Amino acid sequence: MLSVYPGYFDQQGRRFFLQFISQPNLPSGAVRLCAVSEEAVEVRQALQSLGVPTIPVAVNPALDAPVRSHADMLLHHLGGRRLVAARQDAPCLAPLRAQGFHIEPAGRLPVSPYPGDVSLDALRLPGLLLARLDALDPVIAAWCQTNGIRLLDTRQGYAKCSVCVVAENAVVTADAKLHALCARQGLDALLIRSGHIALPGYSHGFIGGCTGLLAPDLLCFTGDPREHPDYANLRSFARGHGVYLHALLPGALWDVGGILPLLEQAPSQFV
Repeated sequence: MLSVYPGYFDQQGRRFFLQFISQPNLPSGAVRLCAVSEEAVEVRQALQSLGVPTIPVAVNPALDAPVRSHADMLLHHLGGRRLVAARQDAPCLAPLRAQGFHIEPAGRLPVSPYPGDVSLDALRLPGLLLARLDALDPVIAAWCQTNGIRLLDTRQGYAKCSVCVVAENAVVTADAKLHALCARQGLDALLIRSGHIALPGYSHGFIGGCTGLLAPDLLCFTGDPREHPDYANLRSFARGHGVYLHALLPGALWDVGGILPLLEQAPSQFV
């Protein structure tokens, strides 16, 4: 479905239209809006410089400080215009509603410590949802059951932030059990070394928390992927799926709770 807005203009003055991203985490066109932690200011500035506006995800004091504004902890994209949000008073919800999104209130509020904080941190892939099912938000579970999406249980509750989605059939993770689970579903799964991703306050962050697709062929990193010891494998794996890597910032990778793509440029011709 197209955005409620009549159109936007590129730098050449040509009008383009927006549509909701139908498959969570997997844009079919150039991303034109995403949600990112309000505390990741440099990341949001870098995205803005690429022509990708961001909606900042506000701090939730119910979560531990290192993850208190992470998109993958506080928002869950069901697909299209539907989102589940941890708090109905979150400042990011007004601009999302203004863009035409329908916000479902979470049925189980994420609260630290683990596993109480992972109720929204579930990984959506085509036809699948990976999550710690005993901690999963019931709104997400009901949506999946109604829409024929298989629920797969994993003891790694931070499923979304532990997995980088490269393509509809390709993922990257440092979690061996998640890697095996994805492989059993017929996905092409790359296992990388744990660590080497900063998350101040914790020993390390996760690969899903420092990445996001900004187009079907463009995977962006909050930092420079060349800083990771498995960069060569990452690059080769992504290129095998027609995807290029892009560093939004110099220096080490930084887990900011991921880049959540929400709106994309519609495939209609410029006018």
